[in-house]
Order: sequence, then C-alpha cells, then structure tokens
Amino acid sequence: MYWQSFNEFLAMDGHGVYVWSVFFLTVLLVLGELFSLRQLKQKTVKRFRRIRLLASKKGSK
Repeated sequence: MYWQSFNEFLAMDGHGVYVWSVFFLTVLLVLGELFSLRQLKQKTVKRFRRIRLLASKKGSK
C-alpha cells in the first residue's frame, strides 16, 4: 500500500482504529509481561539467597 500523507497512513484506509488499537494493546501487554518477569526474577533471586543463607547456618551448627 502507498499513502499520500501521514494521515492516510494512520487512517489505514478506514481500518486505522482497529490496527492501531491492537498494536498499542500488544505493546502494552508485552511491556506488562516484561515487568512481570522482572519482578519474578527479583523474587526468585531473593528466595535463593534466603535458602543459601539458611543452608549455610544449618551446616555451621
């Protein structure tokens, strides 16, 4: 497809509302997933540190 202006590109021959809403929803969901994975990683690292600390205390007794 060829567009004569940026507004035509955004309108996408009348389908722009659907195309751009799905595009932005997808970006939002991907960012949410990345944020969720980051939090899960931090929580997992804290748990492993706690387990390692407890194991070292148990071994020293």
